[in-house]
Amino acid sequence: MSFFENHATYFLAVCLVAVNSESVVAELIENGGFEDVTAGKFDSWGYSGSGAVAAVSTSPSVIEGTYSAELLEGSSNGGVLYQKVSDIGLADFSYEFDFAILPGASARPIHVSTYYTSSVSTSGYLDALKVNQDNYIEFFDYFSGAYTKTTLLAKTTDDTGVAGVFDGETPTVNHLKVVGTGYGNPTQQVSITLSHADYEETYVGTYHNKQKLTIFGFNNGICQKNALVDNVSFSTIPEPSSWILLAGGLLGLWACVCRRGRG
Repeated sequence: MSFFENHATYFLAVCLVAVNSESVVAELIENGGFEDVTAGKFDSWGYSGSGAVAAVSTSPSVIEGTYSAELLEGSSNGGVLYQKVSDIGLADFSYEFDFAILPGASARPIHVSTYYTSSVSTSGYLDALKVNQDNYIEFFDYFSGAYTKTTLLAKTTDDTGVAGVFDGETPTVNHLKVVGTGYGNPTQQVSITLSHADYEETYVGTYHNKQKLTIFGFNNGICQKNALVDNVSFSTIPEPSSWILLAGGLLGLWACVCRRGRG
């Protein structure tokens, strides 16, 4: 083979491996394990609000590693702990994280907010997900202005210390995964999977937002109890059309290599 054929074949092989590998999906959250801390704040995370927003939680009240983020209830310290994941907006994405909550009637323990604007703003809300006072997952579409209560039931951690605060409890861990597709279109689909111990259940709903997602955050400013979060990840989902175009180009390149080899 010529120099071109050798390198084209090598390039083709590398690209085919990439097409079939989940590793091509970009991770957009930095310090999702909350292990990097400077002056009591988590590196790479933004803080919006007048209070402390989040505290560094250590063993035994830690989900994994050395630290977890303890989101502070909203009466005096709450706010939004967030990261910008796109400048132009994402149509298809997946995010997941571990969390632990404390029991308590009439108390919302955790609230996730996403935004379509360039900065955190109440006018830029896209949608939201919360654990309600009965520990069920609810999904909120800001464009329709309604919460949908699911049958996904989170498990609580026994509160053995100061009420509403993680201060020595060993957390009971829940894992939440959300997959959004079709954002920016008249209809979008949201899949929410909650798991803990031997439990796993998925809810799928269709909503009517017309904006793409730019910011992901934990909005504990509207919560009444502290919560722990850890192992946060946020990834894009490649559009099928992109893979079809890439595959077509790779097949064309392979055909060119084969013709040159026979020539």
